Amino acid sequence: MSKEYDDIIDKEPPVSQKYPKMRREDRAAQFAPFAAMVGHDAMIAEVARYTERRHELDEDEKARLDKILLELCESRQPVEVSVTYFKPDSRKEGGEYLTVCGIFEGADTDSGLLCLSGGVRIPINDILDISVLAI
Repeated sequence: MSKEYDDIIDKEPPVSQKYPKMRREDRAAQFAPFAAMVGHDAMIAEVARYTERRHELDEDEKARLDKILLELCESRQPVEVSVTYFKPDSRKEGGEYLTVCGIFEGADTDSGLLCLSGGVRIPINDILDISVLAI
């Protein structure tokens, strides 16, 4: 070790009589405006966030869903259904599959939406599966 610091190496750092000791968080916050890569952590987290790929239905799967929708539309009584659908991610490619349950209220073919109780509206083209739970 260098001899030029031998006289102070074992001494305690000076303590101000005028100002209280600053907390670590406050001291670190002083240097935050000088961070060279602001937003870098958020960008890394966004890239690491998992999204699923959309499953494309084949013709048989589409025909099966069309048949279920037709039967639901023709039904005269309330039917509880479970709908699994793809929700695209707003910030990156892909999305997630969600499943919701509710009373089937109809299908709006003009806007392409499946309508469930509680104001739930699901794009018909995003539906992966429909299951009838109760009649």
